[in-house]
Amino acid sequence: MSRIYISGGGLALFVGAAVGLVMGKGSWLLAIGGLVCFLWGITAFWTRYSAARNALLAKLTFDRLEEGESRGLVTSKAREIAGVSTLEMLATFSSAQRYGFYALAMVSLGFPPALSGEKWFVVRNPYRAVRGAKPEIASARHYFYKKYGVSIAFDD
Repeated sequence: MSRIYISGGGLALFVGAAVGLVMGKGSWLLAIGGLVCFLWGITAFWTRYSAARNALLAKLTFDRLEEGESRGLVTSKAREIAGVSTLEMLATFSSAQRYGFYALAMVSLGFPPALSGEKWFVVRNPYRAVRGAKPEIASARHYFYKKYGVSIAFDD
């Protein structure tokens, strides 16, 4: 069963402040602060989830590419986008981060996702977006398994 983690503290703060406002004992500033925390939590979740789906889809798409020129193009474009060498990418990036940059490379090279009906999400910085995104990766894996019957997993 997949879980969605959204800023519960922000939601509780917002609801508590809203109830206080209705009863005449709350603070507008507190309600606005709670709403901001709640919305930030949702935005952060969606960014991590989008990055996780991109990375998993990139792994599947990359694995289905023929050995040789296509894989080489994707790898070199990913290195160029990330601004690092191959050795540095392999040594310091997790598989999810690396495949996140492969997704950006595939978008820029015009490669469609391996699963028809899927699309690439806009993620500016996959390196940062998938850090601490294990629940989102698990949720995205579950989505692909349920919808397409495909199990996608990273090597590490």
